[in-house]
Amino acid sequence: MGKGRITLANAKVSKEPIQNINLNFQGDGRALNANLVIHMPAGTTEAQGTYFPKTDSYQAEVRTNGLRLDRLQTIKDRNLPVNGAVTINASGRGSLKNPELLATVDIPNLQVQKQTIQGIKFQTHVQNHVADIALDSSVAQTYVKARGSVGIQAPYMANVHLDTGRVTFAPILAIYAPAQVNDLTGQTELHAWLRGPLQHKDRVEAHIQIPVLNANYKQQVQLAAARPIQLDYQNEVAVLQPTSLQGTDTNIRLQANVPIKNLKAAAFLVQGTVDLRLAQAIDPTLQSTGQIQFDIDSRRYTAGNLNGQVRIVNATVHTAESPVGLDHANGVISVTKDRVEITSFQGTVGGGTITARGGVAYSPKVAFNLALAAKEVRIRYPEGLRTVVNSNLSMTGSTQAALVSGQVLIQHISFTPDFDLSSFMSQFGNSETAAPSAGFAQNVKLNIAVQSTSQMELQSSQVSLSGNANLRIAGTAAAPVILGRATLTSGEMFLAGNRYVLQNGTIDFLNPVRTEPVVNIRAQTVIDQYNIAMNIEGPVERLHTDYTSDPALPPVDIINLIAFGKTTESAGANPSPGGSMGAESLLAQGISSQVSSRVAKVAGISHLSIDPALGGNGENPGARIAIQQRVTGNLYVTFATDVTSTQRQAIEMQYQFNPKWSMSGVRDQNGGFGVDLHYKKDY
Repeated sequence: MGKGRITLANAKVSKEPIQNINLNFQGDGRALNANLVIHMPAGTTEAQGTYFPKTDSYQAEVRTNGLRLDRLQTIKDRNLPVNGAVTINASGRGSLKNPELLATVDIPNLQVQKQTIQGIKFQTHVQNHVADIALDSSVAQTYVKARGSVGIQAPYMANVHLDTGRVTFAPILAIYAPAQVNDLTGQTELHAWLRGPLQHKDRVEAHIQIPVLNANYKQQVQLAAARPIQLDYQNEVAVLQPTSLQGTDTNIRLQANVPIKNLKAAAFLVQGTVDLRLAQAIDPTLQSTGQIQFDIDSRRYTAGNLNGQVRIVNATVHTAESPVGLDHANGVISVTKDRVEITSFQGTVGGGTITARGGVAYSPKVAFNLALAAKEVRIRYPEGLRTVVNSNLSMTGSTQAALVSGQVLIQHISFTPDFDLSSFMSQFGNSETAAPSAGFAQNVKLNIAVQSTSQMELQSSQVSLSGNANLRIAGTAAAPVILGRATLTSGEMFLAGNRYVLQNGTIDFLNPVRTEPVVNIRAQTVIDQYNIAMNIEGPVERLHTDYTSDPALPPVDIINLIAFGKTTESAGANPSPGGSMGAESLLAQGISSQVSSRVAKVAGISHLSIDPALGGNGENPGARIAIQQRVTGNLYVTFATDVTSTQRQAIEMQYQFNPKWSMSGVRDQNGGFGVDLHYKKDY
């Protein structure tokens, strides 16, 4: 006999915070009454109960209204995308030896990721040591229901059925892949049941049946099950009954028998042909054609001696993200009970040929031993470059730690027709390093040597470079890093209307964390008869430049000369041209900035300039048009003419015999000729 009150505040049970628990109880010798209230951040639970000690019986009620699942700490810790409110009503009476309970759990709207499940209602009735269960819900515009019973005492005898209505793909695709709603249509249905004592797994049996399965992609590729798909589990053996999938250029037969306790004794049958266009239904950005032919039948051999072949026939695979695609791939892959071996494989990538060999072991654990060889493969990477390479790469290791190593030889490298220097350099200018993606790619380390086999010659209308490279690709497959050095021996580029001749330079990749080119280049240009030399050094996003000139000028004059084409003294002596001349200069600047660059790019001209100050006189001002063109890697031509006179034309040609010797020839506007021979010597 007695009464009391117990209050517990700021508690935590299995990491679940509880604001307070209040328990009031009172006993008179015949019965013990208790009231319980639990306040949690997710909601409040109330319970009342009475216990009769003489008869060892009870009666109780439990109510929870609107328990927020997204506020439960267990859900938060696991970062589960679950949202919804739960209402629980339970009542029962009976004895501890033979309890009785009637409970209902309602979740009007449960959101899991992007999927909303409506009208979830779970009911259970416990009586005579058996819990009868009933589950109803609505998801993806169909129903899901379960019925059955489970024993609450050993051996926990169960008999449960799960059924769905006809499930169409459209509502599911609208949530997870809205871009494919109009392309992929189809439907399926599922029925499953489980029976037997849960305490003895060897005596449990389960069955899954899919009576309907069909899909249609863009009304061009169809796939359907020719008969109901049946999967049975009994006596600890999983059996996929004979079935077949048929569709557009696809016909495949499937069967399997897998002993759970002895996977090596598993038997498989996979025969037929699969059209690779089906892969586009999974990834709409993928372009794939060809076939995969299966001939795997372990029934031909002794039990557990899996053997067969997979043939790749004229396969083509292109993705939007990859700089290259696979064409005309053919190969044979041998399958055994513990290994997949590439007997032969050859395909076309970027106009070149690739071959593969090696295999992957999957028993007793997954292990790689693969080799890939490429010959004359053209790659557009990074953006703006076209590279022809030969390579020999290998991949060894496991899913936890793998290594890709080998050598890539650069046979030829060139600029793409739409090459733009500023866009190209901006690819390396981001100082923020993205977090590496988790998964298998993070476990694949890289150690690939990249070398040029001969002098590299790159040319575009704006840039030409010569040099060689000795690089290494390190890091991981998720976050590759370029290390090493590229040496520049000669070249030129046009910036802001000026031609800069590269004397020498290096581009070093020293940062082991991310790809960060560090530039050290010496270049020269001639502006208004001043020879200007520049040393450019530092990372791409923090370049530092030193200037010198001959005749000598202070740095401010050199910068003014590069930016505006005249020194500060010349600008002060002629601060503003005459009326009509000033208007024409402004007009010419507008034309040069808005038109000349476009004309030069379309026509493939290295540089086009229009300047009225270069020709005519104050009384009859004219305009001079200058065209500069890199004809070949060794020949550079400049043509200038005064539009007011057909006689005032100048032509200059410069030819580079080798890195040391060069020659220039000039025909000036007065008809005179001149030839200069240049020899370069480094000390």
